[in-house]
Amino acid sequence: MDFSGASLNKFISGLDEVPAHVADLIEQKIDYMDAAFRNWDQAKRKMLKKVHVGSLFQVVDHAIEQGWTEERFGEWVESFLIDHIPWIVRMANSVRRVQQASSLYLKGLIT
Repeated sequence: MDFSGASLNKFISGLDEVPAHVADLIEQKIDYMDAAFRNWDQAKRKMLKKVHVGSLFQVVDHAIEQGWTEERFGEWVESFLIDHIPWIVRMANSVRRVQQASSLYLKGLIT
């Protein structure tokens, strides 16, 4: 599935049942995100996964309400993906290891 701005715009324009104001709002968000990531190099673009699009799509509202430029939003996303996602993954892995060890302990497999 392609989440590029052009592809999403094409998809939205093909939806007849979506009210015009909703389609306009979605297109505004797509354009905003497209502008935020337009100048990213290939390495940065690799950090941005399709799984992030839905969450970022929701965060765009807050950024627009706060008066953030597209560039500022792009900087925030970059910071989040570089500084926070790896930390969250490390923490989740640590929690998972503790849960596994606890389970083995409770089963009497380790002492």
